[in-house]
Amino acid sequence: MIQLTKKKVAELPAITTDSKIEEVAIGKVKLWKNNPRRNDRAVPKLAEIIKARGQITPIVVWRKNMTAYKGNTTLKACKLLEYKTIKVLFADFPSDQSAIAYGIADNKSSEFSAWDDSILEGMLAIENISMFSGFDQIEQNLLIKRMVTNKEKDLTDGLETKNCCPKCGFEF
Repeated sequence: MIQLTKKKVAELPAITTDSKIEEVAIGKVKLWKNNPRRNDRAVPKLAEIIKARGQITPIVVWRKNMTAYKGNTTLKACKLLEYKTIKVLFADFPSDQSAIAYGIADNKSSEFSAWDDSILEGMLAIENISMFSGFDQIEQNLLIKRMVTNKEKDLTDGLETKNCCPKCGFEF
């Protein structure tokens, strides 16, 4: 197993990619066997979305070993759908460490953000959006319940602010 320290990751050379997306025979692309992200539960849901919309985003494959370091769930979903080809962006990683760091960072990046409930609520109310959004009915119901609860907890709604922090601008 390869050990990465913060210093080694920071010193990794740049990754280069092709300028175009290619259609590749799906059987030629390998899953990242040491992918620390467990994604099997997500495969059927993603397959539904891909079936409805197609594969829009390419997976990222290291040309050297034909391994997907971004898009393992997409690769599994396309295999489930019995696709013959898959959209690939080839990358040339300078090292195993670089490929691993990229794969981990790509998996982690979705955790850096949160939903804006009020915007999402409006979007999911649009006809035919929620059906292909990836949110099942139970998740939508829980989301609506969370939105209602959060609105009820907003004790500052309608109150006038009288003071303002000169450093951060927080009004109270």
